[in-house]
Amino acid sequence: MTSFYIQFGQIYYEVRESQLFAAYKTARAEEAEAIDLAYMLSADLDVHEGTPSDYIQSEETTQVQALALYWRMQPAYWIENDSNIPDFQEFEHEWLQRLSRNLQNGFYKSSSIGFDPLVFFQDRFKKPELSIIPEFFKQKIRGREIDFLSVYKRGDRGFPSEVSAIIHVFMTLDWKAKAEEYDILSAHFRDLVLEVCAEKPPILENLDFNVAEWLGADPKPLFPEWETLHRNDWLPISLAVHLFQVEHNQAQYN
Repeated sequence: MTSFYIQFGQIYYEVRESQLFAAYKTARAEEAEAIDLAYMLSADLDVHEGTPSDYIQSEETTQVQALALYWRMQPAYWIENDSNIPDFQEFEHEWLQRLSRNLQNGFYKSSSIGFDPLVFFQDRFKKPELSIIPEFFKQKIRGREIDFLSVYKRGDRGFPSEVSAIIHVFMTLDWKAKAEEYDILSAHFRDLVLEVCAEKPPILENLDFNVAEWLGADPKPLFPEWETLHRNDWLPISLAVHLFQVEHNQAQYN
């Protein structure tokens, strides 16, 4: 039995957002490549969280993802200021250099999806910026054409709206819990969720996502009392507990 004590939103938001995104893609395996690329082209890639580095170093990254990331990292700035990079930006500069080498050396795996960086980014770069980017990185990758902006409905930070909605549920619980600690297997947690759902904050109204498939066939709420709630209220909480790999034992809270 695993006990897990948290201030829900803060830790969940910081640590488990990527796990939710992975679950989202797993449930949509046939679309996973397109989802990943759409995320790469629209996400809030905070360099201080290591996201670009994860993609740059992974052999599972596709050529299209790597090329999209190259353009997202504003290559013209780094090329133009190559000999005058501030110390606090040096790690980003090194990332771009490594990404450039990996792309040119064929480090990344091939993709079934096509991508034309000049077409996609044509309105985001000025002509002087485009002129200093090497021709190699302007080449079109041929493959299946998709509309990257309509692959999924976007929520916060470029993640799918379903992922953002679940995060917001936990942030609502975090606000309600304040500085107290709740065991998510306890009656305290059960009652807190019931209270939040009873108040019907906007984030819990008409949630537009299907997490049932992530939990497997015939998913059940963590606590029997939650069966009185609408499925869209208890499903995201149950999914979150599932992702934390916390086992449910009724004797724990009776």
